[in-house]
Amino acid sequence: MTEALYYKNNSEEHFSASLVEQRVSGKQWIAILDRTAFYPEGGGQPADRGSLNGIEVLAVRKEDNEILHFLAKKLEGSEVQGKIDLAFRYDYMQQHTGQHLISAALYKIGNYKTVSSYLVQ
Repeated sequence: MTEALYYKNNSEEHFSASLVEQRVSGKQWIAILDRTAFYPEGGGQPADRGSLNGIEVLAVRKEDNEILHFLAKKLEGSEVQGKIDLAFRYDYMQQHTGQHLISAALYKIGNYKTVSSYLVQ
């Protein structure tokens, strides 16, 4: 199980982790870490952007309590340094919060219910 650091500190830009598993999937590598600050795609929000050991993270997904990091290249070594693009994260955090506020206002003034909301890049 990957420890989700973003629940403890959503402004953490840099983090250290250990590589638990790495496998190839098509033309991408999937890295599973013991801990990560990368927020996976879900809940109507896109995944975080950033890098692991300087390699761009292409996608982040959660499957079976593991957070999968999709990379263009294989990670070397067992120690990993992660970097989160905080400007991107904050932009989508604010949009997500804004959608909740709009939904609450529409419900209050006219009993309009938000069926779904999805933020896209």
